[in-house]
Amino acid sequence: MKTTIKLKNPIKVDGKTVKELPFDTDVFTLEEMQRANKQLSRVKEVSYVVEVDPDYQFIVASLIVEKTSGNKISSEDLSRLKGVDLLTLTREGRNFLLGLDEEVQENTEKQSEHTVESTEQE
Repeated sequence: MKTTIKLKNPIKVDGKTVKELPFDTDVFTLEEMQRANKQLSRVKEVSYVVEVDPDYQFIVASLIVEKTSGNKISSEDLSRLKGVDLLTLTREGRNFLLGLDEEVQENTEKQSEHTVESTEQE
């Protein structure tokens, strides 16, 4: 799922202000998954389902932004996010890992179809 995350508190990347983060889950491959697992193992010992770990969710989301941006925005840059922006990026990672991003998209499409049908019937 491709989207843009708008930042409430922009960050500086290479001297430029970044107000939006590109986010396309279709770029996530086995390579990013392996990188995420390695990064998480450096942070803490993991002995449970990593998909529900907020650190892992953030790492995965960061790697997605990094790859979507063509490596213009690094995971290190994203570690400077704070407040609602940090939580928003982490939530996007969670939604992706738990398949909730597809569920939201499907529900949105169904609502759009229903709206079109209702309008056509009137």
